[in-house]
Amino acid sequence: DTNLYEFVRPDGQPLPPFTPGAHIDVHLPNGIVRQYSLVLPAHGPALSYTLGVKRDPASRGGSRYVHDE
Repeated sequence: DTNLYEFVRPDGQPLPPFTPGAHIDVHLPNGIVRQYSLVLPAHGPALSYTLGVKRDPASRGGSRYVHDE
């Protein structure tokens, strides 16, 4: 019920560095904005961000959309 999603820049350049426990805003195509924790630490420049998203049975649209779409 939890999926990992990895985000990278299309041009392959590093992403801004982050510290453990950092969150990012994810803007979904359905207009919802949700905050998710970065789950893997960056060792040096961050080439990707990895999020863990648990499908919430009481979802108001965020986790359901991420899992289904």
